[in-house]
Amino acid sequence: MIERLVVRFGRTTVLEDLDLAVAEGELVALLGASGCGKTTLLRAVAGFAPVAAGRIVVGGQEIQHLPPERREAALVFQSYALWPHMSAARNIGFGLEVRRRPRAEIRARVDEMLRLLGLEGLGERNVTQLSGGQRQRVALGRALAIEPRLLLLDEPLSNLDARIRHELRHEIRSLQRRLGITALHVTHDREEAMVMADRIAVMDRGRIVQLDTPEGLWHRPASPFVAAFMGADNRVELAVETAERALRVRAAEGTPALLPLGPAGPHLAGRPTARMVAHFRSAAARLLGPGAAPAGTLLLHGTIEQTAYLGDLWRHTVGLEGRTLLVDHPERVAPGTTVAVGVPASALHLFPVGDAGSPAPTAEEETARMERRSLLAAGAAILIGASLPAAAETTLNVITAGDQNMVDYVNDFLGPRFEKLVPGVRVRAAGTGPGDAGSQKIYEKLAAQAQAGVTAWDVDVAVVHQRMAGQMVKENLLARYRHEIATGKLVTRETAENALGQPVGGYVMPMFHSQIALAYNPALVPNPPKSYAELAEWVKKNPKQFGYNGIKGGMSGVGFVMGWVAAHADLGRKLETGPYDPALKPEIEKALAGLKEFNRAVILTPGNAGTLDALNRGEIAMGPVWVDMFYTWQADGRLNPALKLTLLGPGLPGQPMYYVLPAKAANAELAKKFIEFATSPEIQAEGIVKRFNWYPGIDAQHVRAVLDEASWNKLFTDIAPEELASKGRPFPLTQYFSDILEAYERTVAN
Repeated sequence: MIERLVVRFGRTTVLEDLDLAVAEGELVALLGASGCGKTTLLRAVAGFAPVAAGRIVVGGQEIQHLPPERREAALVFQSYALWPHMSAARNIGFGLEVRRRPRAEIRARVDEMLRLLGLEGLGERNVTQLSGGQRQRVALGRALAIEPRLLLLDEPLSNLDARIRHELRHEIRSLQRRLGITALHVTHDREEAMVMADRIAVMDRGRIVQLDTPEGLWHRPASPFVAAFMGADNRVELAVETAERALRVRAAEGTPALLPLGPAGPHLAGRPTARMVAHFRSAAARLLGPGAAPAGTLLLHGTIEQTAYLGDLWRHTVGLEGRTLLVDHPERVAPGTTVAVGVPASALHLFPVGDAGSPAPTAEEETARMERRSLLAAGAAILIGASLPAAAETTLNVITAGDQNMVDYVNDFLGPRFEKLVPGVRVRAAGTGPGDAGSQKIYEKLAAQAQAGVTAWDVDVAVVHQRMAGQMVKENLLARYRHEIATGKLVTRETAENALGQPVGGYVMPMFHSQIALAYNPALVPNPPKSYAELAEWVKKNPKQFGYNGIKGGMSGVGFVMGWVAAHADLGRKLETGPYDPALKPEIEKALAGLKEFNRAVILTPGNAGTLDALNRGEIAMGPVWVDMFYTWQADGRLNPALKLTLLGPGLPGQPMYYVLPAKAANAELAKKFIEFATSPEIQAEGIVKRFNWYPGIDAQHVRAVLDEASWNKLFTDIAPEELASKGRPFPLTQYFSDILEAYERTVAN
């Protein structure tokens, strides 16, 4: 039971007066978008997030004041957090070893877990030789081996491919029921939550906005936010009049309809009002033939804009005045066709206009809050709340934000090379989960150790994104070290000095740079535009040949929008360097006014990958992409090898990842040597450029001297280092970033 729980990090309240009761043997899923607080709630229960107020009660005992190892809880991490040098059996038994259980007991318990999880015969195999699904079973076995009272699952399936993910979610659910263990499961996957959970707590902005069974949430969402999150994300405003046992409704783009009330009618949240918002799912809507007007059906009229084949049906994007809907249909209807869309009354969820409850997460909220997502996977010692015995050799602890490939890069590439260079050192990396969110978790860990007065922190090197690097510098959590390493002088780019408005000079060393560029098909665009102004003219002459994802589904589209504002607002570099001035909001809105007209002539793609797919299929001739994704797709044969890249003037944004040194790192001098090694021209060339297709963190000319010609040409043929230096821009300050996305929603998307 959780009562009035409050969790704060600095001045930011992440959880506020949160209540949740979980029955013994029940599995409750915490479902929500990135940054909603679900992982922080899990961390608070586990003992890894400070509780400012409230109670956490397990089995009648308050545990919020207890250290993690005394809470009888076990945590299964998103990124496995397995010891790479140990076998599967030793990983499973590690918690029991630390608890000094007899060897015979450990052996018996490990054998039991191997049988239970279908890992028989794999116990002696090193975990690095196991598949992703097998590794996650090992992680689950390690958690269950200590017989916890509470099982905490932090998106344990998100790193797996779809088939394995589907298998494992049923296995975990079956196992949880068989053992009768109480569980909290964090996920952002709606289907996963519905399959696995007895009840689902939908979270937004640090609060539980609805707690119900999967059926209850699906059929009776309490607010537009919950309706959209549960898949009813088509949205239409209606004029409503009450009639006897019915509602007369009409949309601006539709035909008047009479909807029955009662079991065959819409789900109503509250009493009917004159203006209501209808939410419905794409699968519930139908494309109707000419003149069709079924009784008890909301009728809308529009034009097919796009189609996508999903296997057993076609998904159609239907354009109405000022908005689009998604409609599933068994047969493809050609783009340009005028259609009627019918939605049965029973498929509608109606909410009063302005009574949004928790509004659906906007792109600016998603971007600004992406930093608060997955729990810190700081290694097995933290996982079980214990420390390893002292060893003869020195262990250099590296924690990295980002995807699993970041962890693998350190453990499989950097670490072994550094260990050969410096005998007696072992490098061990742990990940904080995919995406930008991990940086927030690293910040939380360092801040907690600082607040606790720990003299030697257990993180020697961290890899973080711009936002949290600036915050860490501001709060004195990092050491200034760049002037002490030889490679520090190889960095002159502005992002090494300024992180979204916060001075970070000396505190950060760029690991690599990601950059957004314009991809184009030279067969269709022999002379690509060189500026945003030229692009706007090109789009007028070539409608529907340019595509991007707006501000939904990926940062390539967001970066394009940021570049548009920089090109059309007469603000110089103020958006990037500050100081922040809220009086500039009208200038931003003015700059975005032309983007609404621009968007009428473009294709809006589903995301970063969607833009690349559309380019590959020839549906568009040009669009913004991440450079590393572009080259990786080409190398994998997923993208037309003839496609090229260019940068628009005055520029497109990119972002670095930083190596940082915690202020009280236990092995600070060794950490400096490691970062110096990792940012040397040779390692940047081999690891960063050749292996991952990233732009180097140090200035490119220092890498060229040690990089083979083919790899250099691959990365810099289309965009020369000089062009990258002049047109590769940082993202705006965080406050301006949010202002731009907010203005986009009002001016362009609305």
